[in-house]
Amino acid sequence: MVETAKLNHLDVFGYLCYLLESLPDLDHRNHPELLEAYLPWSETLPESCRLREHRTKKKCMF
Repeated sequence: MVETAKLNHLDVFGYLCYLLESLPDLDHRNHPELLEAYLPWSETLPESCRLREHRTKKKCMF
């Protein structure tokens, strides 16, 4: 999971915190399709899960 998060340009700590805070309240047993939004490649993940340089898309000045 950590390596997949890295490959998808996520802040691993932020992503894992988000999962640990959000998933316990998710009714995934009755609605397994809800888990799609929590996968590392989901475009609906909050900005707090994304790496800073990919959030701002700044170019190096050097």
